Amino acid sequence: MAKLALFGLAAALAVGCGKKKDEESDAASMTIPSVAFTLPTPSGAALTAATDVLTHYQQRMNNVIERLNKEIEVLNNILTKLEGTGTFKDKGPNNNVSGTIAAGEDGTYDYSATICVGGKVFSTTTWKSDGSMVVTSRDLNNAPVTDNQRDLLASVSYSKAETEAVSMQMYGEVYQTAPTGADGSYLTEYFTASKNDSGAFTISAVNDWEATKVTTFTPDGYIVGTLNTDGSGEFVAHAKRLSSSVTACADALNEASPTWCFGRAVGGAAPYTADEKVAAWSRLSEIGLTPKSRLSVPTITGVCP
Repeated sequence: MAKLALFGLAAALAVGCGKKKDEESDAASMTIPSVAFTLPTPSGAALTAATDVLTHYQQRMNNVIERLNKEIEVLNNILTKLEGTGTFKDKGPNNNVSGTIAAGEDGTYDYSATICVGGKVFSTTTWKSDGSMVVTSRDLNNAPVTDNQRDLLASVSYSKAETEAVSMQMYGEVYQTAPTGADGSYLTEYFTASKNDSGAFTISAVNDWEATKVTTFTPDGYIVGTLNTDGSGEFVAHAKRLSSSVTACADALNEASPTWCFGRAVGGAAPYTADEKVAAWSRLSEIGLTPKSRLSVPTITGVCP
C-alpha cells in the first residue's frame, strides 16, 4: 500500500530553495493538516475482509486515509522547500517533474498544487489551511516512478463541515483482485463514509467491474451500512455476481426499490433472513443508496508550467 501512497514523489521531488523568514511564514501557512478519520474495527472474531463485506470497506477506507496522509506529508515537504506560491521545473532524477503551487481565489479552497511528470499532469490537490477540506486526484499513468504506473484515475475528497466525510472515486486498473464472478478487472467505484456527532459512521458505495474500460456503467454492486464506535453495526448489500447462487439478488437492481442479496449485523451468527433484510433497509434507507449516476470518469485538470 505504501507504493500506492507515495508514487515515488518523495524521491522525485528534491526541491531545494533558500528562504527568508517571511517566506518561511508563507510556507508554514500553506501546510496541509493531516486527516484524522478512522473507521472502527467491526466486532466479532470471525469477521475478516475476505469474508465480510463491511469489514472489507472499513479496511479499504482506512487504507485510503493512510495513503492520503502520506501524500499530504510528501506535499508538505515540497511546500516547506518552496518560496511561497509559484512554479518549479526540471526536478527529479530525470529532470522531468514540475509543478505549480497557487493561492485560491474564490474562497472554496486556500491553496492548490499541480504536480506534472514529463509535461503531463500527475496529481492535483486543493485544500483549506484549517484542515476542513482537502481534495486530491491522481492519474497513475503519469506516476513519477515507472514501476508505480498503471491505468488508473483516482480521487479522494475529505470535508469537515456539518458532518465529517470522505469520498473515494476510482476508474481503471486497481491494485485489488477482482472478485470471483466479476465481469472483468477494471473497476469504477464511488465510495463514501460519513461520521455523525456521536462518532458513528455510515458507509455507502456503488461499483462496476468490467473487462475493459467503459464510459457507460452498469453497476455490479451496492452496499449501505453503519459502523458504531464499539464496532457494532449492520449492512445490506447487492452483488450481481452472486445472482446465480443468491436468488434474492436480481441481475439488475431497481434503485427505487433495491433487491438486496444479503445483509447482516456485525458480529451476527448468520446472515439476515429475507424479512430481516427488509427491516434492515428500513433502518438504513435514510443513509441513502449511492446511485449509479455517481459512476463516472474522474476529471483531473491542471496546467503544467
